[in-house]
Amino acid sequence: MMDMPDWCKGHAPSLEQAQVEAEHAFTRIRDSLSEAEYDEALWKKDGQVLGHGGQNLLIETFSLDDPKQAFAVLQYGMEAAASGAGRQDGARMVGCADPADSGRTTMTTFVLVHGAWHGGWCYKRVARLLRQAGHEVYTPTLTGLGERAHLMNRAIDLDTHVQDIVGVIRCEELSDVVLCGHSYGGMVITGVAEQIAAKIRSLVYLDAFVPEDGKSLFDYLPAELSGQMRDDAAQNGEGYKVTPIPAAAFAVNAQDAAWVDAMCVKQPLATFEQKLEVSGRQVPKRVYMLAVGREPSPFQQFGARFKDDQGWQFVSFACGHDVMVDQPQELAAALIAAA
Repeated sequence: MMDMPDWCKGHAPSLEQAQVEAEHAFTRIRDSLSEAEYDEALWKKDGQVLGHGGQNLLIETFSLDDPKQAFAVLQYGMEAAASGAGRQDGARMVGCADPADSGRTTMTTFVLVHGAWHGGWCYKRVARLLRQAGHEVYTPTLTGLGERAHLMNRAIDLDTHVQDIVGVIRCEELSDVVLCGHSYGGMVITGVAEQIAAKIRSLVYLDAFVPEDGKSLFDYLPAELSGQMRDDAAQNGEGYKVTPIPAAAFAVNAQDAAWVDAMCVKQPLATFEQKLEVSGRQVPKRVYMLAVGREPSPFQQFGARFKDDQGWQFVSFACGHDVMVDQPQELAAALIAAA
């Protein structure tokens, strides 16, 4: 583990101090790796990921035991800071408490909600990275999916899944949560925010639907596609279950595609059809994360809407739809920045 610099103990560093120390740490990590390890650890963002507030990550690396993970997180922070994201006082930098922050801890609580056909399993790599960085992580599986597939029934709808996540947050007594929803999970976290907005620090939509009042997921898909899903449920899913879309259609990397296909299960049709009531409950921060490695994508409409919206932070990833599978290190770093 890397040593915490003296200037970072007990007060918030300036961005200039953080950058100087980060550059020194960057050099130490780089020199400790072989050429092959360096290539493996190198941040392969190709100019796509420049999350706002990324300078909060400049010191995150000092808490990481894995040099290659530290390398990726550190480089993300340096590049995000260089993008002009603006100085943060560093309250969430590991070990760097802001004296004006009334003793706020550096740990963040993440609740990561999966999308349709998936389960909490899809976040396993990201969850491991976040926990190694000292954060608390929950990856609940929605009713009828993943390891809870045995609970599949005709009554499951969007409300069921909203209550799944509300229940986790309430029963685990969580607060100040970073709530992330992937794909269909965007519908779910929007419903959760309607009920317990006061428990949420940040809403993160990961290549996800962001529903407006009175809209269902099907309202954001081409009529032909939603019709095909309804037909599939009628013919192959006892009238209420939709067959998973193949991983290849989501541009999942070739090495993991077979695993994702094996893990996915049928999705309750009603979760796509139920319309959500949205009053616009406010949370302190909203972030949209767009995967740009898959076209066409129904999520491009949301990326276009929020990319230049001053009320949102925007991040993009050069990969397919399942970002947590394709780019777990990059996503973990971006989630920390979104806190």
